[in-house]
Amino acid sequence: MSTAAIPAPSRRDVTLDILRVIGIAAVVVAHVWWMTDWAHAYIFSWNMPLFFFLTGYLWKTRPFASMVRRRSEMLLIPYAFWLVVWSIIVVVVTGQYTVRFVVGQVIGGRYMADKPFWAFWFSTALFVLVLAYWAVSKLPLWAQWLVAAALLVPAYVAPELVRMVPFAAATGLACMVFLLAGRTVRRFEGAVPLVWRVVGGAVIAIASFVLFGLGLVQPVDLKVVEFGTPVVSVVLAIAIVTGGMWVLRGVVTALRLHSAPTLSLLAESTFMVTLTHAGILWAIDPLELPQIAQFVIALAVPWAAALVVRHTRASRLLTGMPQRPARVAAAMPVGV
Repeated sequence: MSTAAIPAPSRRDVTLDILRVIGIAAVVVAHVWWMTDWAHAYIFSWNMPLFFFLTGYLWKTRPFASMVRRRSEMLLIPYAFWLVVWSIIVVVVTGQYTVRFVVGQVIGGRYMADKPFWAFWFSTALFVLVLAYWAVSKLPLWAQWLVAAALLVPAYVAPELVRMVPFAAATGLACMVFLLAGRTVRRFEGAVPLVWRVVGGAVIAIASFVLFGLGLVQPVDLKVVEFGTPVVSVVLAIAIVTGGMWVLRGVVTALRLHSAPTLSLLAESTFMVTLTHAGILWAIDPLELPQIAQFVIALAVPWAAALVVRHTRASRLLTGMPQRPARVAAAMPVGV
């Protein structure tokens, strides 16, 4: 085949890679300092909305079967692998093997065992969400927002019922508002000059952090279906994510960071960190280490392992991403 027949690879978006890296670091921060008020005010309120937002921002319309296959490979395969691994480890270490434990692990969401599985809800919630949004995306944008608003209502009216739905499916549906926010921002942000996006982004992000920090608006914690002050907290969470992205875009543009292969590899390896960091925290609990040490270990160990795995045949199973030879690190396309 002639090289002229091979299309040039799409350039990755450095800004989004930075956001993913910051986002997963924030997830680990939240799980280390989860009992502190400042973590709920300044971290929980945007760290998980960020990933739903990016899913919408990078949404590409595909045939349903293709979409299901791709999302299954990215989300469900590593979810199932690490679910089995951590479940076996928990049983061996604790000796607890009950019907309740087995059933809870199978139906997922809030029913799963404790710390090793803190972040597992995200996998199934996002999978259910993208299936639902594939159908909703056929509607006009205004109608999509009506659907998203309707799906958010139960999270405020009956959060306990939403938490009870297996696989965190109802939680995922309630998060459609964040996915749709990402898609809407992507659609219209080009009409606003970059300089105004940077300035406006800084203003809305800082203002949102201040409102959360002062306790004037209740924080968001998606895992336990706490969406904070009705409507306002969701809007502020979106403002933090959007504003932060616009500020980072300005920095990346000013520094002319058109390519960052190492950063891209880090960003592509975040899902394995999502599924393993809480297990690392659980494993080192008996050591009673300082929280900063817990953070470093829980972030560095699984991320280092993921970087190695990404270049092996086990990558799809453990990370949800295909094997990635180092020589093509700069040629991977943008997408989630």
